[in-house]
Amino acid sequence: MTVKQNFSLKRALLFQLVGVLLILLLSQLFANYVADYNARQKIKLGLIVEDEHRYINLLLNNFTSNEDFTALFDIITADRNAIINDFNANVLDAYVVIPDAFTDNLLYYRDNNIDIYTHFGFPTKTKILKSLFSAYSHFVQTANITTLSFYDLLTESTLSDEAIRDANNQFSLEIISTTIGRNDLFDVQVRNELSGISTSNYFIIALSFAIIGFATIPLVIARYDEMNSCVSDRLLASGLPIPLYLAGLHGGNALTTLIQTTLFAIAWAIYSGLSPITVTIGFIAISLFWSSLWLSLIMTLKNRQLFFVSSLIICFILAVLGGSLTPYTIMPLNLKLLSQFSPILTLTKLSLGLTFKWQALLSWFALLAGLLIQQYYLIATRRYGVKK
Repeated sequence: MTVKQNFSLKRALLFQLVGVLLILLLSQLFANYVADYNARQKIKLGLIVEDEHRYINLLLNNFTSNEDFTALFDIITADRNAIINDFNANVLDAYVVIPDAFTDNLLYYRDNNIDIYTHFGFPTKTKILKSLFSAYSHFVQTANITTLSFYDLLTESTLSDEAIRDANNQFSLEIISTTIGRNDLFDVQVRNELSGISTSNYFIIALSFAIIGFATIPLVIARYDEMNSCVSDRLLASGLPIPLYLAGLHGGNALTTLIQTTLFAIAWAIYSGLSPITVTIGFIAISLFWSSLWLSLIMTLKNRQLFFVSSLIICFILAVLGGSLTPYTIMPLNLKLLSQFSPILTLTKLSLGLTFKWQALLSWFALLAGLLIQQYYLIATRRYGVKK
């Protein structure tokens, strides 16, 4: 089946125009949804309090009653085991352990350590927590300097030791409470996990790659029928080298797909400002990937209906994992971990310049090589069984 037989200019233009309009519409809708989601979604912070000092609740209340703080965080207080179990189950984004004697150390100017535990897959929330508690530490240090000066003045007075201690504690609490309760303490901006681009920019090219995959399925069904015809059997038996046979199959499918999705590449290059060469290479790579995947599926499955259903399921799964149908930033953590195995995610990041790791390239080429080796084996097996 040649490119000319597959290609219809009117059908290709109509398909691409509808696809581009759909992408622009969905990207705008999802961009608004993500912005709203990020604005509303709070960080769920677990709190393990091991300090039994009578003043600890006064300090904690300054956080839990602060409107800026509660706008960012949902505070959940429970025993250690319950908090850790919720954290491991992804119910909590992070948890903080306030150790024993924390308040005493704070009041008497000794070093304090607060342990903060976050998920590896939440870099944005981790940065927010780190910057927030770092700011808190600096404010406490400033308060300590003030209270130390006040304490020195008290020791020079004629007050009793107990009176000096009570006055110092009260003053320390007032200074610290006033400092951490200021409205301008928490100046935090929600950051995108895909640094350098907007979610809609990522979504539009990831969805384009997924649409290419769905668009190749009808072409490959025709290829399926052709490969099960007597013409294909005669071609196999003609002695044509298997690498050339594979090159013809992939070249025809990839070129046809590329021609029918040229408008996607042009629209994306204009929309993103990236180099047209970079975008074109990305589209060629994804076309070769889909072509290789479907060809392997053709050679493995003998039932036409089973091939069609299987290809739809595979394409849907890879599209979801690649962030093509659901914005990547709001995907659950477990899905994000699985998404690392989606070629759509790797190619999208490579096209956008978000990553250039040799490991990512090698893993993608290893997948293609594995598919080609399987196809070579299946074609060789089929040729061996063809009667000349």
